[in-house]
Amino acid sequence: MAFVRQLTAWFDRQTIGRRGGRARAARKRRARDQFECHLAITTLENRVLLSAGAALMDDGDAGMTDQGNVSGPDAVWSWDDPATFADGLAAWLDDNPIDPAAEAITIELNPSADMPHAGLTLDIPDGLILVIRGGEGGFQFTGASPALIVASGDVIVEDGGHFSTSTDDPTIIVQAGGSLTLRNTTVLESDAFDQTAILVEAGAVLDLSSGDNRLEARGAGQLITWQAATNLDLGTNTLRVDGSDLSTADLAGNFAIEDRVTHGLDQSGFGLVTWSDSSLYVTTSSGSVARAIELAAAESTIYVSAGTFVHDGPLLVDRELTIIGAAVGEGETILLRDGEATSDDDHAIRIDAPRVTFESVTFGGWTDPQSSAQLGQGYLVWLDPAADQTTFQNVRFVGQDNRGAIHLGQRNDFTLTASRFEGTFFRAAIRGAGERMLVFGNRFEQSHFAEGPLSMAGVGDVSGVISFNYFVSRIGVTDTTLGNFDPDGTDLFSIGGLAADRITADGLTIVHNTFHFRDNDLESSLGNRPVPIGIEIEPTIPATGLLEIRDNVFQGYRYTGPQPPVDPILGYAIRGPAETVVANNVFFDNDVDYDATLDDAGNNLVGDPNFNLGQDPSGPDYQVGFGGRATYASSEFGFNPFTATPHVGAFQGNPGAFGQGDLVIHGSSGDDLLEIFATGSDSATARFTRDLGGASEFVLDDIQLTGVSSVTFRGYDGDDRLVIEQPVAGLFAATGGITFWGDDESGLPAGNPPGDRLEMIGGTAVSLIYQLDNAGAGEIFVDAESYLRFDGVESIRDGIAAAQREFHFPVETTEIVVGDDSFATGSSQIGYSIGLTSGPEISFVNPTWSLSIWTAAGSATAIEIDSLAPNFDADLRLVTGSGDQITFVGALDLTKDLVIEDSAGIEVRSGAVITTTGDGKIDLASAGTIQLAAELVTTGTGALNLAAGLGIDLSADLDAGMGDVSLIGDSRLLADVGITTTGGAIEITGAIDGGRRLEIDAGEGSVLIAGAIGSVATLAGLSVVGRGVQVTGGIRTSDASILSTGAADVSLGGDVLVGALAIVSGRDITITGDFEATISATLEAAGDIDLQGSVTGNLLDVDADGGVTIGGVIEVEGLVVQAAAAVRFEQSVDATSVEIESEAGVVILGAVEADTIDVSAT
Repeated sequence: MAFVRQLTAWFDRQTIGRRGGRARAARKRRARDQFECHLAITTLENRVLLSAGAALMDDGDAGMTDQGNVSGPDAVWSWDDPATFADGLAAWLDDNPIDPAAEAITIELNPSADMPHAGLTLDIPDGLILVIRGGEGGFQFTGASPALIVASGDVIVEDGGHFSTSTDDPTIIVQAGGSLTLRNTTVLESDAFDQTAILVEAGAVLDLSSGDNRLEARGAGQLITWQAATNLDLGTNTLRVDGSDLSTADLAGNFAIEDRVTHGLDQSGFGLVTWSDSSLYVTTSSGSVARAIELAAAESTIYVSAGTFVHDGPLLVDRELTIIGAAVGEGETILLRDGEATSDDDHAIRIDAPRVTFESVTFGGWTDPQSSAQLGQGYLVWLDPAADQTTFQNVRFVGQDNRGAIHLGQRNDFTLTASRFEGTFFRAAIRGAGERMLVFGNRFEQSHFAEGPLSMAGVGDVSGVISFNYFVSRIGVTDTTLGNFDPDGTDLFSIGGLAADRITADGLTIVHNTFHFRDNDLESSLGNRPVPIGIEIEPTIPATGLLEIRDNVFQGYRYTGPQPPVDPILGYAIRGPAETVVANNVFFDNDVDYDATLDDAGNNLVGDPNFNLGQDPSGPDYQVGFGGRATYASSEFGFNPFTATPHVGAFQGNPGAFGQGDLVIHGSSGDDLLEIFATGSDSATARFTRDLGGASEFVLDDIQLTGVSSVTFRGYDGDDRLVIEQPVAGLFAATGGITFWGDDESGLPAGNPPGDRLEMIGGTAVSLIYQLDNAGAGEIFVDAESYLRFDGVESIRDGIAAAQREFHFPVETTEIVVGDDSFATGSSQIGYSIGLTSGPEISFVNPTWSLSIWTAAGSATAIEIDSLAPNFDADLRLVTGSGDQITFVGALDLTKDLVIEDSAGIEVRSGAVITTTGDGKIDLASAGTIQLAAELVTTGTGALNLAAGLGIDLSADLDAGMGDVSLIGDSRLLADVGITTTGGAIEITGAIDGGRRLEIDAGEGSVLIAGAIGSVATLAGLSVVGRGVQVTGGIRTSDASILSTGAADVSLGGDVLVGALAIVSGRDITITGDFEATISATLEAAGDIDLQGSVTGNLLDVDADGGVTIGGVIEVEGLVVQAAAAVRFEQSVDATSVEIESEAGVVILGAVEADTIDVSAT
């Protein structure tokens, strides 16, 4: 009880309460008693903390420091001095045994920060937890031996701990039975020896889960040596070497970490140390691929550095894993089995689990080449029955006279991509098949004793795709003990061994491959030459599923040896069932292209009538001439715009010049440019640039085109351009037409400015017609012949000089805008949209004769006409329908006609003055309303014709120059309006209303108004001048003046109601209806005056060089009649005064009532 006595004495010296006497003593006793009780029963809520610290007692006791109320539930004990901690703890434990079954008691060691502390060895008994905690400034332990050894018990280090050493020892050792937790702690490996920062022995525990620690190796030292059987996650702790952080964001950093960690990948029996989710890293200096597979959890990824990795016995992959070798440019990851293969079915690697992936590795088989006694034995990789969904990507298979590369057997969902086969094999490189297999983008450049790259013999169900592969199909092996290839020269194929009835409903597609047999002249040990076959699928067994062989190149499948007298020996490009789909293939130099009949409609080409096969002598890549029909009509290529250069088969180089035929070009996902510099109608130089202005810009060699039959350019994504620079005269016009598919440059229907563009520079034509199908698509006709089709185009620059231009729009068109092209002198532009989708903006050189805009029957299109180019010198015709609304928003100055044949309505907005010169006319027709807020002017002899089913709203003048004016439909005056011509006739069919003034001046032309004037809204005034004036429907106006020039009549039909009226006629005046002038009326005629209705009003002055007849009752204030011929009143006369003068007599048939009457007749 020495410790308790010391504690009691310490309580006695404290100032708790400081009240003296018995009360203080009682409190001390209660505190002491309570402390002793807590030593016996300690809980998490009521615990005593012990720690080593600076000595506070003068009697030589263990130097404990009070951290609070030791008698309460938060009592804390600590030591400050590591040097006295072990003795003090031991003394306390001597007097206070710990119950291991009770909840652990936490004690503290608070080292000072003002000086480094010597190495510390901790042996913490069960029932205690030691926390080594730094204060402000942290603490340092520098070991003269290890800086810290946890021999046993639970230890926690936190808050700024720093451990280092200069001895040939680990900086920290955790021994069996010990448990160490680090938080915010730095551990430096020895700065003088190659050691390890932390050594965790078997049976020990290390916890770094806080993620805020720093481990640093120096020189060639290790970060951690992990001998425990459990696993450790380094998490987000900082790992360093010589002051620099190791990155976990790239492979180089992760491989560097692996080289600084010793764990289960380095020695069997150790656990794993990981720092990246589901990832392990193997290097040549640290780790083993086999141990990584053994320790990895399913669905993990194992990254293997560059180098050669040799394993004893087959390397077994028995769980779902991804194994990835070195990246491009960082060397090669080679996997080898020690020794050589010793049986046909021997194997270097065995896969016995589904969903295993190998990527960027080289399968080299065995370390030793096959000896003569073991020729043709062993597979590089063997797939067990469980190995469905195996994937090889970007791997190499290198044979050394082995049997094969992959024993596939019957495995489904097998994937082989971007891989390469090299070396020598005695049988097929791949043996087996399955459902939904994908063999894509591989190079089969190995050499065989027999068979070839792929044998599907003896398998069950088969389906999938074999595409974009290069099958070189070479023969010959390294060790010729058994001969260099099969002595009889048969059983040599690229793809073979399949019975077609094994093809399932999913089908088998062999597409876009290059098959090339190159060893025709080799001789076997018996002197026989090879009899090669490209694809051999048993031809006598009908296929149950679809079998397609298309878009491939076949070359060199021919027999060159001596022929027997009968049954010639032949090589075959394809042998298969008759129902096989064989399409779009190109065949060169084969004995038999296909043992059934080739379907010409399938675009198979024997040779290439337009283009030749070119061979690059520096490598095994082959090309078909650029623009060949098979090259660019290939079905798969149409959906693959990402190839570096256009091709058919597996590979295609830069094609260069080729000659004549169909030019078909597919672009990329970038901005592509095709330029055609034409020298004639079917000859040109073409230049193709991919990814224009981008990081991968690539310009193909110039292509010389002669006798071109068609041009097709598909741009795909990006802002693509087709530029045709036309010849000096005429046009570049391939007989099969030109097609430009811009496609969508942004993935959105409306595209992304500036978008895809068609440019035609120069050239001449009589007629150009645009037939627009939808937003972005259409066809151009030249002189009634189809010239160019486009689709997915956002803009067109048409520089062809044409006499006539027509634009035809589909019925769905919602808007058309026509205006001046401010960026090109002498050009106009037209744009349109269908709903929210815009069509191409078309800029075009102005035609010399006519520009016509056509809409489809039933359309409801808003058409806006803005200012055209100042030098626009052609008719403007709108052949539109009764549902189309036409609006003029800018002034037009035309030298020829403006014609609108029909519309739902026409609006000429304020400021949009329309003028024609010469004999240009203005002819506007609408089933709806014509609204004129700006003048219409024809300055020459052209007519001005308006026809509106729902009337004409006039807010501006009409001036027909010397031409006629025709208005059909009721007219509404919304402002004072003048209608003039200096020599033509003015004819208005329909009523005229509105409380405004109308001035009509036909000069020497006639005026006909076939309708009422002011019948609904009395005019403010009316002035009519013409060589003959006729109004058929009556007149209501405040005042009116009518002048008929020359020997022409004035005829007013219907009633006439005016305030003041003056009529002067060069011949007769006739008013057929009632006539009222409330102020005055003056009628003067060079001929007769005939008033057929009643006459009322104020003053009536009639002067005729002929006779005067008034057929109705006359009621006026004053009546003055002068006539050179007879005057006749057929009814009564009622007037205040009557003056009549006639040179031929006066007849009054009715009563006369007047205050004064003066009648003079001779």
